[in-house]
This record gives sequence, structure tokens and C-alpha cells, in this order.
Amino acid sequence: MKDRIVLIFWLAAVVAITFVHEPVVLAALLLIVLISIGRSAPGIARRALAAVALVNLTVSIAFVLSAWLAGDAWLQFVLRLNLRVFLLALLTFWMIRHVDLARAAAPWPSLKFIVVLALGQIRTFSAL
Repeated sequence: MKDRIVLIFWLAAVVAITFVHEPVVLAALLLIVLISIGRSAPGIARRALAAVALVNLTVSIAFVLSAWLAGDAWLQFVLRLNLRVFLLALLTFWMIRHVDLARAAAPWPSLKFIVVLALGQIRTFSAL
């Protein structure tokens, strides 16, 4: 039951974060999440940053270049993008550590099948 509740709260947080557009609010939420995670925050933050850094850097540079050539403002968009993606990745890495996805999906047989299949593939490819 705990796994299902945490998964539902995580899903709600992901949806809610997509509606936040102010970089200051996103930064505040990021700080709240980091403080809430506690002592494991640096490790989870490193993993989340490693997961999103290359893609975010590439997209940010491309957008800055495009906006610069067009003479448009770019700072708020780049801040919003990077803060939101890092916040979502951080929450996801925290959730993965604390939720047994197979147990959380247990009431829904089709979803549980997909989760178990995906987890099996992850473990197989991790071993290679």
C-alpha cells in the first residue's frame, strides 16, 4: 500500500511541476526536495544530474544560439527548462529508491506485467 501511495504522490508531483513556469518557484521546489531527501540528497542529485546533463546542455546551447540569432530572450526559458528537468529527475531517482514498482502495480495485472518485463530487461542489460 505504501508503494502505491508514494507512486501516486510522485505522479501528482510530476503533473503539478509541469504547470509551474516561474524559475524562482522551481528553484524553491528544488531546494525543498533536496532538504526533504536528507543525507542521501548529494548522491541522488549526482545521479539525476548525470542522467540529464548531456541532453539539457545540448538543448540549452541550441536554444540559446537560436534565440541569439533571432534576437529573442532566452534566459528564462533555459532556467525553466533546466530547473524543471533536474527537479523531475531528482524526484524520479528518489522514488525509484523508495518504491517497489512491482508491488505498487500489483492491483493492475497489465501494468504489473509491463513493470516486471521492464525490470527484467533492466537487470539483464545491467549485467552485460
